[in-house]
Amino acid sequence: MASSSPIYRLRAPCILLPSLLLLVSLFCLPFTSAQQSSSTSSIPLSSTSTRSAIPGRATSIYNSTVNAVALNDSVIVRSRIALNATQGAFFNFTLPSTAFTADSKTVTVWTSISLCSGPAIPPYNTSNSTLIESLGNSATEARHSTLASLWISDNELFQTPGPANATSLNSKHIGYALGGWTSIQVDVQQKQDNSSETIWMGVWPPVDSRNVTPGVYQFQIVASSNAKMESVDYTRRPRLDDTDQTRALVSSFNYTTDSPPTLDVIVLPTFGTYSLPDADYYNSSFCAIADAWFNVLESNSQIAINSSDTHRGTEANALNDTRRQFEISGLDAATNYTTWLIETTRIGQGSESSFSTTLFPAIKMLTKRNDNCRLVYDVSFCPNVAYSIPVDPSISTSTALSVIEQFVTPQYNNFTLTISTFPCQDPDFGMYSYVQTCDNCKKSYQDWLCAVAMPRCTDPLSDPQTQSRATQDGRELTGAPTGENTELLPYIWSCPVWDITAQRDYGTFADSGPEGIGAAENGGAGKDGNRWGGYQRYIATDAFGRAYCNTL
Repeated sequence: MASSSPIYRLRAPCILLPSLLLLVSLFCLPFTSAQQSSSTSSIPLSSTSTRSAIPGRATSIYNSTVNAVALNDSVIVRSRIALNATQGAFFNFTLPSTAFTADSKTVTVWTSISLCSGPAIPPYNTSNSTLIESLGNSATEARHSTLASLWISDNELFQTPGPANATSLNSKHIGYALGGWTSIQVDVQQKQDNSSETIWMGVWPPVDSRNVTPGVYQFQIVASSNAKMESVDYTRRPRLDDTDQTRALVSSFNYTTDSPPTLDVIVLPTFGTYSLPDADYYNSSFCAIADAWFNVLESNSQIAINSSDTHRGTEANALNDTRRQFEISGLDAATNYTTWLIETTRIGQGSESSFSTTLFPAIKMLTKRNDNCRLVYDVSFCPNVAYSIPVDPSISTSTALSVIEQFVTPQYNNFTLTISTFPCQDPDFGMYSYVQTCDNCKKSYQDWLCAVAMPRCTDPLSDPQTQSRATQDGRELTGAPTGENTELLPYIWSCPVWDITAQRDYGTFADSGPEGIGAAENGGAGKDGNRWGGYQRYIATDAFGRAYCNTL
């Protein structure tokens, strides 16, 4: 990543847990509703179970390589398959005749798998034409060869679907676990009146192990006629507002309060203990991420998450757009973390209800090294401030904000009085502007004033002598030195220096490189140069949330 020195420019004021345990339980629902489909009962793997999010409960792992497992609607099942297995793990799902009606003889079934653990096969560099030619495969085949796969058949002649009968199966009914997850939609047709219909699933290990040490995959599978129970949303993402030494503030995408989603976050160390193992291979896996999060909850970790609604940063407040914000506390200083946003939706009612889950693109963040930066948000006199400001560790947040308010409020009041002398919305007496309103000007001035009075605080760079100095260092307002830190004042537009120097294909999900797993989908470069997860390029921060300017 190219480095650059931030240049401070002042922006002209009017220039045109639901509970955490419940969350994890959505990934680890009891599997006892699954049934072995063989007439000879098959005992679940002996002495093996996975911990449920509910204390004192366990979930069995079914041996689907001996007898096919019959899935119940919307119930998650776990199983295992060896990397060097010569046959797949098999399941089936039956729609009763009552699922069909006289008006609708077709029912949609969604089936998803996510890998919980197991070997991580490095992807081939599919841009290397010489390598691909030597493999004797197409680039797509080379990529698929290192991924676990899901095969579905709606033909009773093929009850063990897999590579052997690939030519007889619908190509749309074959999925590869890119990032550890895949989902297939099958439209099941009732062949005759009052008949039930069955589909068959096979889960297979990667075809090419690339000499990786043999191991065993644990995975979960779910089939549903009610909804897509597991999905990955490639278009929306959470946003990192900022961090201090022990806390972080993360916000969701915008939504309307008429139909608010149920949102939660999962936070894992990016490296080391309790991190997501082999993140480049499992970064879209519901099961792997939930298992790692449960391990964090079981540990002595002090991580806590508090959430609330905010209108801050929404582009259309008049439409009552809202975002969910999450204050994550109990983090370690100078530590990299990865955060996933999760949406859950209740399907059905009562004892028959279940939850569908959507995983959004992860963001990475780095906590501050020093305790001279203090994360603040929901500041009444500066409503758009949601970042760390320089505050001496010996001064409380409330005291610091009180002192700053004594400076900001009179300045803002004086400005609004001046603006009110204009006939703002009256075309008969000369409008303030045909482009902007007086209210827009007031909000712009307020943001500028707040960004100057509350400069964004970050850790000092390794070459501070090359950086421009801010006009104040915090002590001018609070009377106490803030210690070692760097302050970032607002830019005139957004952050052009970083925008210019940022690599076009650099993104949060570049875990496995632009040629690796998930390139242009769940890793690496996005469509048209956009970052993975939406239509916003990096302009203010790098991949770990380090700020190079203040875009308030």
